[in-house]
Amino acid sequence: MIEPGEALRPQPKAAAKSAGGFTAPGRKRTLSGRKLTAWGKSMIDGQKRSDIRPGMRVEIILKKDQRTGKRTVGIVRDILTSAAFHSRGIKVRLEDGRIGRVQGAPSEAQGN
Repeated sequence: MIEPGEALRPQPKAAAKSAGGFTAPGRKRTLSGRKLTAWGKSMIDGQKRSDIRPGMRVEIILKKDQRTGKRTVGIVRDILTSAAFHSRGIKVRLEDGRIGRVQGAPSEAQGN
């Protein structure tokens, strides 16, 4: 309750925060939480099983390449991770038999 003669003080505003955590400048998020490129296309980060389908072209990191971060491009034959989310990437088997964790979809510059 405000006493007579007491001045009203402005209340501090809460810090603005995006719904999905930190979003880099120039990037937008959809309501589903997927990141969008500057052109509005969805980026796949490889952590959600629902984003990955057999027959899809993806970039993976093979176990032997984990130290260097070298990426291998291929087409998904099987999804090996049973969990809906994996922080290091969903594990898949490519059509040529190689196994690795999905890091994303190849960019347009690499020539889908």
